Amino acid sequence: MGNFNIQQFREVAVFCLLDNNLPMELLARPSFREMISLANPEAEAALWVSPRSVATYAMRLFQYMQPQIVCALSEAASKIHISFDGWTTKGGKRGFFGVVAHFANASGVIQDLPIALPHLAGSHTGDAIADTIKKTLQEYSIGSDKLGYFVLDNAANNDTAVSSLAHAYAQSATIN
Repeated sequence: MGNFNIQQFREVAVFCLLDNNLPMELLARPSFREMISLANPEAEAALWVSPRSVATYAMRLFQYMQPQIVCALSEAASKIHISFDGWTTKGGKRGFFGVVAHFANASGVIQDLPIALPHLAGSHTGDAIADTIKKTLQEYSIGSDKLGYFVLDNAANNDTAVSSLAHAYAQSATIN
């Protein structure tokens, strides 16, 4: 077992949680830790014991990978289409907005990359949504030359956001 790579194991553990929509506290559960320990005691020792530590690591990993995502988007063989949706946590304490880029990469393989999950403070108006999406597009260097369609649900605030985005990026907006 001497070739255990803690960093690689932690990355795979976080990707597994995120890819399968599993709770961050899974890594702290005794039954899960026991299973991992049976496979490799070094792996069990490498796991975090706090969900907050897992979340912090996931954010650092995202920040580390962001330049690679910007590069992949710049090399896209197709237009980059954007989908987004917002939701509020139980109790209405926090609002979030998920943003996903859809495109064909340089090899022609379709990619669906989550690129942002910004906190959306205040009212989820169309203008607030448009501002959030504009900042995300700027952060990932997605200009009007690479921007494709927006795909989202038909809430009135989304219609307003798309109209604002179309105006900002000098595109025509067809809202269906």
